[in-house]
Amino acid sequence: MNDKLLYLIKSQGWRVASNMVGGPDVLFKLLDITPTKFLHSFNGMGQSFPSGDVTSYGECSGCCLFLHDTMDNLCFISYEEIWSLFEYGFMLTYKETQEITKQWLYESYNIDVVRTNYFRRN
Repeated sequence: MNDKLLYLIKSQGWRVASNMVGGPDVLFKLLDITPTKFLHSFNGMGQSFPSGDVTSYGECSGCCLFLHDTMDNLCFISYEEIWSLFEYGFMLTYKETQEITKQWLYESYNIDVVRTNYFRRN
């Protein structure tokens, strides 16, 4: 069941997955998930398309999961697919989310950035 739920999160986003099981609290309980475990479920996502100094990684619900700006050494994390879960699901502060996403990027993708932030889809 966990693999199917993680696949659903990766392919459709955490909001769709949580709605299907009765909300984020139920989803977290079913997966026994922590912020770190959630991020590590996105390990191994390939580069989608490099464009100048910016490379996008992964794709979920038609949107990339994060953008790496090599010129400014920043990463922008998808608000809809990742950042908002930390904000509203795990109730983490902006600074806590920055720290956990920086650590994940380094451990999982060998990307050492100065700072992370989020981006929203248009």
